[in-house]
Amino acid sequence: MRRTGSASGWPPTRNCLDAGVRIVLGTDVGGFEWTRVSQAEEFALMTGLGMSAADALRAGTLWAAELLGLAGTAGVIEPGVPADIVAVAGDPLRDIECLQQVELVIQGGLIAWDGHHLAWNGRDTTA
Repeated sequence: MRRTGSASGWPPTRNCLDAGVRIVLGTDVGGFEWTRVSQAEEFALMTGLGMSAADALRAGTLWAAELLGLAGTAGVIEPGVPADIVAVAGDPLRDIECLQQVELVIQGGLIAWDGHHLAWNGRDTTA
């Protein structure tokens, strides 16, 4: 794992990053107060501990899918692989906190959130 930025955070996390341990994001119920911190905020927490923005994105997608035994079927955007996509206005590689301002969510090929309305089962979000 390649690191950039400051690893001024929690020493055990810093030690794992330095040793090349692959850390994935997700609700681990105990690592932090999960009812208060959203998963979008977890990306910023990880970069604050020294993980690069690119590795934080991998930790929440590709590496998490691999850990769950879903390699090639989740955590990637490839032809023939179903994907849920979150669109943000900024570039998370430059500002990881932009993941906290979601503009669009596509789930199962249908718009689930258009930035203003939550849609279930792909219903029209403008109604």
